[in-house]
Amino acid sequence: MNTMMSDPSDEAIVYFIFSTKYGVKANLINGYDTFSKSLTEGLVNELKEKRNKNI
Repeated sequence: MNTMMSDPSDEAIVYFIFSTKYGVKANLINGYDTFSKSLTEGLVNELKEKRNKNI
């Protein structure tokens, strides 16, 4: 086994989400597969829209 090889199924994206207004912190961890990507992208886009409306 070559330890230098990377398997996308072993990788993840970590988002750190926080609200200074409400004092809330959260982590969102997403793997690299078809279903989780669309769900996470939708959630991140909604959070960005809500943030931009409050500015």
